[in-house]
Amino acid sequence: MWQTLQQKYLLTVKRDDVRQTISRLDPSGVQLRSRHRFVRRGYFTDGPNQVWHADGYDKLKPFGIAISGCIDGFSRKVMWLRSGNTNNDPGIIAQHYVQCISEFGQLPARLRTDCGTENGTMAAIHCALRSQHTDDFAGALSHMYGTSTANQRIESWWSFFRKQRTQFWIDVFSDLRERHLFNGSHEHKCLLRYVFLGVLQKELDEYRQL
Repeated sequence: MWQTLQQKYLLTVKRDDVRQTISRLDPSGVQLRSRHRFVRRGYFTDGPNQVWHADGYDKLKPFGIAISGCIDGFSRKVMWLRSGNTNNDPGIIAQHYVQCISEFGQLPARLRTDCGTENGTMAAIHCALRSQHTDDFAGALSHMYGTSTANQRIESWWSFFRKQRTQFWIDVFSDLRERHLFNGSHEHKCLLRYVFLGVLQKELDEYRQL
């Protein structure tokens, strides 16, 4: 309401005055709204390697660089963190998954992704590898589709990731664009990957280890 008064009616008023006025005009409404404050959902899992959360990170896509990541929901251990020219290719995402389970020699009980088509091959491989298991999440039950917003473990982790790492690269590439050294064309994206991808991947590897 305070913002509406400013933007729509060009009235400059104090927030406290607006709050007190609404309390007098609609006390029951204020009381009802105060009872429905946002409650953060709890996250529960039995332990390590129970649920892995995989997702793509698109904040560098305007500059031709895509990042794919996966974390363990219990420990938040980063299982993989890879950069490339796309995170929409099912074959590439599946390759990250296969390399990861080969490196750690471990399958998660469940794998959680969003509904993007890029996750289909990885999901099929995971369900096939878990088809002979006898626990409650064997076979097709070992993979979960859901919305990106509901995949809260890795979505939350991406926000920390941006503050600690990728904001630097976003600023570097944005500066190149402002200097008219990058115009968003396919050729410029390829050149940017050629120059920076190796350095960026080295930094991602260091970040994963940390």
